[in-house]
Amino acid sequence: MSEDPRLGLLSGIIGHELNNIAGALQGFGEIALHRAGDNESIREYLGEMRIAIGRISALAHDLESLGESESIRTRVPLADCLDPAWHIDWQCSAGTAVDVDPLHAKRAVEALAQIGRGKRAPDWSVELRVSEDPRAASRCVACDMPLARAARSGGWVDVQVQNDARIVNREAIRDPLGVIHRGRMLTRLTLAALVHCAHCAGGHIRLDDTGGLLSLAFAAASRQQPGPA
Repeated sequence: MSEDPRLGLLSGIIGHELNNIAGALQGFGEIALHRAGDNESIREYLGEMRIAIGRISALAHDLESLGESESIRTRVPLADCLDPAWHIDWQCSAGTAVDVDPLHAKRAVEALAQIGRGKRAPDWSVELRVSEDPRAASRCVACDMPLARAARSGGWVDVQVQNDARIVNREAIRDPLGVIHRGRMLTRLTLAALVHCAHCAGGHIRLDDTGGLLSLAFAAASRQQPGPA
């Protein structure tokens, strides 16, 4: 019986979020331990908390491993990661090659498309624009990595959702499953999938100042390659 790939994706998302939580708990726990001084009672409680955090970290690692088969990056035409039924405005050759894990790249673009098409629009109504070399000054909105520092020799290829509405904000992308965020769980899971799969694929996420244009930046394996227009 074949496994449902959505279950693996959900495992990876939950593991990723648990790892973030464990990291914060560990950091604040170390601060509390330092301030506890010689109070043995408090130090004992904090010691038990550290054991629990270690269990959370181990569980997070196992879940991430279930959700991420080894991420193997290879050179593929970006068109292979896109649904041919979508409306795509090609600003470069459709054969432009990117250096990605193909499965995670496809899932990341699918999450981007789901966010961009709106709540009730049909699947084929998504509109994407694909271009080379997004702004070098950009940072990944999820991990804050400067794209200029992460750039490879081939530069970047940008897959941008065309939507004038303010569909998402920076805080939601950085912590998509955070309980403080309002919105439907389906949207929050889609954002979590976008963040998880984009980074597993070797890409990053950009968001313009208005919060309306969300995009994925994938490392280009080379400049334009021959392919379908």
